[in-house]
Amino acid sequence: MLLLLTVLACDPGNQATNVCRDRRAALDALYARYGGSPAAEGTRGGVLGGAVGEIDRARIEDKCLELGRGGHPTFAAKKAKDFFADPATLATCENVVDLEDKLKAINRELPADAQVTCP
Repeated sequence: MLLLLTVLACDPGNQATNVCRDRRAALDALYARYGGSPAAEGTRGGVLGGAVGEIDRARIEDKCLELGRGGHPTFAAKKAKDFFADPATLATCENVVDLEDKLKAINRELPADAQVTCP
């Protein structure tokens, strides 16, 4: 049994899936800590609220990736500017970028039809 678990843990496909899971967990925790933009807060619930929330979340994730890669994203809202100035946020964003780099390295070991893309 231990041998099977060791083999599965070393399998690049499983490693890639685990990296995606860790990346999603980090981004979920980041957005939960952020709490949404004022626009998203004002439209909670319903179809419109869901759409605004998804757009807001995608923008925060994009800003996180930019920051984690050493960029200097700009922010319209003071809330976002303050949030991304927090050292804990920077550390999370750098971790997410590290996970993306790890996934790219794992995917280089896999055939094209077995490569993993994080949702």
